[in-house]
Amino acid sequence: MKHTNFYITPFLVIFTFFTHLLFAQNQEDTTPKREQEFYSNGSVKAEGEKLNGKKQNYWYYYHQNGNISAFQRFTNDQLDGLCKYYDFNGVLERMENWKGGIQEDSTFHFYPNEQVKKKGIFRNGMYEGVWIHFNENGSLKQKGVYIEGVPNGEWEIYNEKGVLIQKGKYKDNKEDGFWQFFDDNAKLAYEGYFKEGIKVGDWFKFSKNGKKKKYDYSKE
Repeated sequence: MKHTNFYITPFLVIFTFFTHLLFAQNQEDTTPKREQEFYSNGSVKAEGEKLNGKKQNYWYYYHQNGNISAFQRFTNDQLDGLCKYYDFNGVLERMENWKGGIQEDSTFHFYPNEQVKKKGIFRNGMYEGVWIHFNENGSLKQKGVYIEGVPNGEWEIYNEKGVLIQKGKYKDNKEDGFWQFFDDNAKLAYEGYFKEGIKVGDWFKFSKNGKKKKYDYSKE
């Protein structure tokens, strides 16, 4: 019975070596690597994972005093998921949601005392729907509707005590339609119409006892 001789040629050795090397590199490229960024003083500025040079998963950022400044989630170098941001003392300033590098869904901003400053929804990176703002004491500051990032619709504005002082409609970020203005005791003071941010038609002023008379706004 004859045996076939098998010779290992230099070409086969080289081919086998590079095949294994390429396979090993491909295997490594599927596993994110932990990386860090540093301030000039050597303290950690940021840390997280990268895959093929792109940020992945969770990244943590720090102020120079060591307190956390941000918590972000990435997919292929784009913000994707819940993100949180903190002031120099490590107190939460805002929470955001991102999808594919675009801000979406609910967001919250906070005062240093952790009271909500404002809250609302993003769509395609823009304010959308009802947004509510608060004073630092927790009382209502203003509430209104956005369409594609611009005030459009009913708006209400309050003083620091949470008393309603203005209400009316916006159209493309300008007062448009019927508006009413109140004093700090919530009593009606003025009312009239706007057109594209300009007062039009008859405006009326109300006395403390509620009497109504025309108001000459041209002298303002």
